[in-house]
Amino acid sequence: MLLILDKPGTYVSKEGRTLRIKLGKEKMEPIAVKNLSEVIVLTKVNISYDALILLAKYGVPVIFCSRWEPKAVFHPFFHHGTVITRREQMKALYDKRGIHLAKKFAIASLENKISILRYYRNLRSDNSDILDIIDDAIIEIKNRVEMIDNIDEPLDKVRMRIMGLEGEGAQKYFSAIKYLLPGELGFNGRYRRPPLDPVNASLSFGYAIIYSRTLIAIAAAGLEPYAGFLHTDRSGKPSLILDLSEEFKQWLVDRTVLSLFNKRVLKGDFFEKRSGGIYLNDKGKKVLVEALSNRLNKKVKVSQFKGKVNPMTVIIAQARRIVRYLLGIDSEYRPFIWEGR
Repeated sequence: MLLILDKPGTYVSKEGRTLRIKLGKEKMEPIAVKNLSEVIVLTKVNISYDALILLAKYGVPVIFCSRWEPKAVFHPFFHHGTVITRREQMKALYDKRGIHLAKKFAIASLENKISILRYYRNLRSDNSDILDIIDDAIIEIKNRVEMIDNIDEPLDKVRMRIMGLEGEGAQKYFSAIKYLLPGELGFNGRYRRPPLDPVNASLSFGYAIIYSRTLIAIAAAGLEPYAGFLHTDRSGKPSLILDLSEEFKQWLVDRTVLSLFNKRVLKGDFFEKRSGGIYLNDKGKKVLVEALSNRLNKKVKVSQFKGKVNPMTVIIAQARRIVRYLLGIDSEYRPFIWEGR
């Protein structure tokens, strides 16, 4: 069970083996900690010392986010990794492994965007104007993939170039996605701070959930969540979470959000204006969390696995692949790229 705390002034305390959540005079039913997978904090919330100790005892991580990106992580000591794994992770920042991983994360991000565009291209094959827009975007994104793949310099000299190329590809992707959504939503590209329309609000909320699942996988693999490769210059952020999450945003979140809007499941009255932006209200959050949970729990066919697996298995496997590459067990890191099925 995923617990999202997103209302300012919420107080969380321990009551036996449960959490008691209070907002003003309103009290929620106690939540058994044994049923929790993670806690995501999106606003100014007070969590008692005893509640944090109880969460640690049951191995439940707490992710503190600001403006939809993780800022701090609380997770138990027994989820921390081995010394050897973390030592190699730190050393990799300064050798060829670092540039290899940074490039792979950026390329996976763009390749997955291409997969989404191809998937929806097949669904919109009767509209030649949209097909042309999608085809142009795919060509532009492929161009950035090739440019990133050809980079062969020390990571500290080219990191910003890689991120810039990935950002250019993302801009082309979201410019095309605009035409796959109902026009009344007012989506004109990716805006996060604050989200300016219902689509951006939903994407940001969904990405925060993916960050939490990625943290669990990274911690279980024994990696340091703050020592990333592509996003490592972003001070004070769990940058490896941001890195690995790039492989799963389109597969899990973008598909879900596009489907909910195109089927009119997410509606205008599921959002509210505040603080200069557009945000999901309680009804909207419930719909999106339920849809994402269903996708995360549904077993699907993935080429790297025998039989069907749920997405969390894939995320954990990718974190372990990072470890295998860092320790020299594998000669390269193979990122996850959705095949569009």
